[in-house]
Amino acid sequence: MVIGFAVVSASVKNSSDPATEEVGNSPISDIEIAVAGATSSADISGVENSWPGELISLGSIPIQPAREGTISSWNVHVGQRVAAGEVLGMLSVPPAMPDTIAMLADEQKMVSMARASVDAKRVYAKVRIAQIDELRENTLRSLDASRALLGGSMSMLQVSGGSNFSMIEAKKQTLRAMLRGTLATTYPMLSGNGTLPARWTAVALKDAIGAQNVRLRDAFPSVLFATLSDIDTPDKLPLVSGLAYFELTIKLADASIPDGSMLTDLELMNLKAMLHRDQESFIMAADKLRETELMAVDTEKTSFEQVRMNDNDIAMLRQDLAMAEGDLAAKEAAYQTVKNGVLGNAAIVAPKGGTVSSIMRKVGEFVGPGMPVAVVTGGQSSDYIVRFRIPSNIRKPEIGQEFYVTRSGFPQMMPRAKLIGVGNSLDDTGSIMADALLLEPVDWPIGVSLRVVTGVDTETLEIPLSSIWWDAGASPNVWAVSLGGRLYAKKVSLGRTLGDKIEVYGGLSRGEQYIVKSVPGIAEDMLLDDIKAPDSGQKGESSYDAAMRAMGM
Repeated sequence: MVIGFAVVSASVKNSSDPATEEVGNSPISDIEIAVAGATSSADISGVENSWPGELISLGSIPIQPAREGTISSWNVHVGQRVAAGEVLGMLSVPPAMPDTIAMLADEQKMVSMARASVDAKRVYAKVRIAQIDELRENTLRSLDASRALLGGSMSMLQVSGGSNFSMIEAKKQTLRAMLRGTLATTYPMLSGNGTLPARWTAVALKDAIGAQNVRLRDAFPSVLFATLSDIDTPDKLPLVSGLAYFELTIKLADASIPDGSMLTDLELMNLKAMLHRDQESFIMAADKLRETELMAVDTEKTSFEQVRMNDNDIAMLRQDLAMAEGDLAAKEAAYQTVKNGVLGNAAIVAPKGGTVSSIMRKVGEFVGPGMPVAVVTGGQSSDYIVRFRIPSNIRKPEIGQEFYVTRSGFPQMMPRAKLIGVGNSLDDTGSIMADALLLEPVDWPIGVSLRVVTGVDTETLEIPLSSIWWDAGASPNVWAVSLGGRLYAKKVSLGRTLGDKIEVYGGLSRGEQYIVKSVPGIAEDMLLDDIKAPDSGQKGESSYDAAMRAMGM
C-alpha cells in the first residue's frame, strides 16, 4: 500500500519583499510543507498488499481409509456429486501374513468368549428374573392378605351385609361396645333415669352427685353428648371422648356426698369401683387397637422393603446383562475393524453426500490408515471460508473489513470477503492466521490457493521520516501548520518504516498540512514566517538523515 504526499514550498524571507514569496520557486533553504494524504490514483496499488490463503469449507469431510494399502483406482473426479455410502475408489488387498492372521484369530476368540458369556447371562437372567417376579407377586399377595386381616386401605374381608370387618375394625367396635355398656350402666346411677337422654336439656344428675364441685356437674352434659355422638359416627373412633367421659364421671363420684336416700355409701362405692374397672378395660382395649395398627404398619413396611429389594435384584441382573452385551458389541466392532484391515475393506466410501472437492492421492500411491486421500464437501457455497496469513509487522485489520479474493488464472473473478476472525499468536512463518467469509458464490475446489487483496486504506498515511520529531516523553510528533500559518505539535501513532517514509496510523488526518523536514528553533504556536532557514551546513542533508538525527541516531 503506497500513499503519496504532495509538497509545496514556502519561502522564509523578509516579509517586506513579497516578490520573493512565490510558492514553487523558493530556494533550497525554504521550509517544505506537505499535505497529508495528497496523492494521485496512479500511485495506488492494492495488489501490493495481498496475502496468501486457501479456500476451506465448514462442510468438508476428509476421506480417510481405515487401513493401509495402495490406491488401485478412483471411480470419481473432482467436482462430481456423490451420495452417502458411494464407493469413491478402491485399495489393494494386502497379502495375508502370519502375524496378522494370529491377531485376527485372537480377536475372534475374544468375540466368541464374549458371545458365550452373553448367552449364559441371558439364560440365567431370564430364569432368575422369573423367580424374583414370582417372589415379588407372593409378597404383594401376602401384603393384601395382611391388609385384609389387620385392616388397611386396600383389600378387606367382607362379612355378611357388606361391612368391612378386620382386626382393627373389630377392636374399634369393641371400644364402642365397651363405652356404650358403660354409659348404659353408669348413667342411671348418676341421674336416677334408666334411659339415656335424647336432648341436651334432658340431662339431670342426682343432687348428691358432684355436690362438692358444681363445675363438674355443668360439664357433664357436653361430655356425655360428645361421647354419644362419637359412638354413633361410624368413621369416628370414640377414644378421646370416651377417656374424657371416664375422667369426668370418676371426678363426679369423688365429689359426691351420700345423702342416705338417693345415694347411699354402698351405691357410691359400687359406682366408683365400676367406673375404675370399666376405665381400665377401655384403656386396655385401646392399647390393643394401637398394637394391631402398628402391626399393620410394620407388615406393610416389611412387604414394601422386600418388593424394593426384588426390584433392585432385577435391575442388577438387567444391568449386568446390558454391560455384557455392550462388551460383546465393542469386541465385535474391534474384530470387524481388524478383519477389514487384514482381509477386506478395500473400498473407499463417502461418509456423506456432497461434492468431491479434492483428490489428494493418485492411483498407485501407498496410503496409511487414517491418511486423508480425498475431500467431500457437503455444505453450500455460503459455508466457504478463506483462511490466509497476515504479516506480523503491519496493523491487524478490523473485524468486518472487506477484502477481494483472487485465484491464479482467473483474473476476471474477484469475489468479496469479510473478515470474521483474526488470530492472536504467530505461526511458524511469523504470520497471523485470519479467516474471511466469502460474500459471493464461487465454484472453486476446496483447498485451492488464493490471494487476499486489500483495498485502499483511507486511514493509514505515509509521511517522510524527516517530518517526525520526538518530545521529552519519547512520543513521536509532527509540526502541523494551520490555515493561518501557525505551527502546533501533533502526536502521531506510527507503523511500519518503508524506506525513507513511515506509516502513520493516527493523529494526523488526511488533508492536514505539516512540515516535511523539522529544523531547530521551531516552537509551539510559532508563525511559519518566523522560522529561520537552516544553515549552510545542513543544506545538503537528506530528509532520512535528518530524521535519524532527530531521533538521536
